[in-house]
Amino acid sequence: MRGFFAKLGALTSSMGWLNGILYLADRVLDTLSGGRARLFKYYFVRQAVHPRPLLPAHRGRKISVHELSSDDARLSQLPRPREVVQARFEQGGRCLAGFMDDVFVGCIWVNPGKYREDEVRCDFIPCPVGEAGWDYDVHVEPKYRLGFAFLRLWDETNALLREQGICWSISRISAFKPESIKSHSRMGASKIGSAVYLAIGSVQLMFSTTAPFVHLSFSDKQRPVLKLGATRGAC
Repeated sequence: MRGFFAKLGALTSSMGWLNGILYLADRVLDTLSGGRARLFKYYFVRQAVHPRPLLPAHRGRKISVHELSSDDARLSQLPRPREVVQARFEQGGRCLAGFMDDVFVGCIWVNPGKYREDEVRCDFIPCPVGEAGWDYDVHVEPKYRLGFAFLRLWDETNALLREQGICWSISRISAFKPESIKSHSRMGASKIGSAVYLAIGSVQLMFSTTAPFVHLSFSDKQRPVLKLGATRGAC
């Protein structure tokens, strides 16, 4: 019991008491159900597409960033199942990946519009349509996280979004990953909402700060749709 409260104290200090409790609940559900029951909490954040590079011209140049097509052999280096990667391309996803001497460094995915989430049962629509895009699965390999990889990837992503006329990028971040929240905050991201998902087998219950606020579904055909506005009254 003493160990439990010590762990809870450590979690609440980094996540906050509510997120710490929810994280422990997810771990217990996952363990007891053999992966059939999970609890997720997301924060939805927005950030303006930067008009200028975040890095000075002489920084991060050893990292080359490329947009990968759906048949690019380098996709095998991404830490995601092949079927997930292909599903992202099928819904219009674009992948920017960084390499150093042909070694995978990290990647960012973006969608110009509606995004079909693959971790929970939910679709997200960034608003205003045509001015806001969706970024997701921002990943940097552990050994490169103290370098320029994160900002190098974002510089190329911002350039891509600017070319498309996108002014805002919206995303969801796990409330259980405080470091990801801090990284986005340092780039000017601000929270615009949150949602909690309880999944037990094929049943999913969602509570969200955005309409429809509460949603119960029993199959993938009953996906909730959340419209997330980058600006007041955008949706």
